[in-house]
Amino acid sequence: VLFAKGWPMVCGVIFLLSVAVYFFLRDESRKTMILRWIAGTAMTLFLLRALLLTYATYSLWSHTLPGKYLVPPYQPISYFLQYSFFHFFVSFFLALALGFVVGGILLFLNYLRPHLLIPGDLSLFLIGILLVRWPMALLYIGALFIGSFLLLLFQGYIIRGKEKVVFSMHILFWIPLFLFFGNQFVVFFGMSALVMPL
Repeated sequence: VLFAKGWPMVCGVIFLLSVAVYFFLRDESRKTMILRWIAGTAMTLFLLRALLLTYATYSLWSHTLPGKYLVPPYQPISYFLQYSFFHFFVSFFLALALGFVVGGILLFLNYLRPHLLIPGDLSLFLIGILLVRWPMALLYIGALFIGSFLLLLFQGYIIRGKEKVVFSMHILFWIPLFLFFGNQFVVFFGMSALVMPL
């Protein structure tokens, strides 16, 4: 139940914990440590979910028709492994890889423009990527950068003298929008072909 019908609740708890730590924990070192722990826990839960779905699928197929003809001894185990990887793991690994690549870009931008990021931002960003999932993560990143850029322009040219963007606020702002409307955004922007089974 936890990894099937209850999965949206798990994502909601991860998001609310991240928000609570960001807003209510004042100690920056502890905040960074706990956000890293939440990000690591989120990765572990997503991976565990994929493993459990793989096990459940194999168990179901091996005891029902026509599923038992798709697993050994009727089919090589590689057939089932390829099916499981595509259906249960690819979306997770694509989102994770995207998160690390863009996270590296953010670190480089922070090197060019010091204090662009504050402690915990990268962990918060990775949590957001995992929660919104692939391919919504592509649009999430686009919204994140465009929103930050527009706010920076607004602050620089409309409110002169204030040119700092709090990146983590943008990360938190876009997560619930993509959790609730991510699939609609994907359809609207014609990205349905990139959708993975999970």
